[in-house]
Amino acid sequence: MAKTPDVSRLLERLKNLEAEAQFSADQLRSSNDEFLQLRERLTNATIEKAHLKAHLDASNDRIIQLESDLNERIRELQRLQNKLLEYQTPQSCVLRFEDSDREPIISPSQRIIIRQTYSKSQRMFASISKIPKEILNRPTVYRIGSVCRAACNRVLKTVDYRLIGSRGPRVVVFIVLMLYMCILHLLLANCLLQ
Repeated sequence: MAKTPDVSRLLERLKNLEAEAQFSADQLRSSNDEFLQLRERLTNATIEKAHLKAHLDASNDRIIQLESDLNERIRELQRLQNKLLEYQTPQSCVLRFEDSDREPIISPSQRIIIRQTYSKSQRMFASISKIPKEILNRPTVYRIGSVCRAACNRVLKTVDYRLIGSRGPRVVVFIVLMLYMCILHLLLANCLLQ
């Protein structure tokens, strides 16, 4: 009879131990699931970090490229500004050949040749500019002017004033045009003679 309570106690203790073992197994399972979730989140975070690092590296490369382009544009702008200043400020004229191999003409003998060529061309242009005045000073110009004046006078004398009444304004316009042409020729001759 004494063995029965011991057996019942042992059975109860066994049930309690089974319940504790079941609870511990459930806790272990939940901990294992939580560990798997944490490991998956860590893997996703690592992948996202790698993507962000690649994006950051690409952005850094793009920034470096943009900075180099900006520096190149700034250098080009400074070069153009210097060129513009060269055009704005007067400098001594130095002839340069189209070939980049040759040096500019700066030796004294070459400068003397350039000055002589310039003086020759200046004398030639001065002689050419005197030609119209010499032509106008010749007596043939006065003869041509007198011939033109005589022709105009003959035209005006041959106009029959009776036609003015019959032809109307056409003759008046013709006479005004003839007078205008005469005045224009006289003014032109006067300008050329001065």
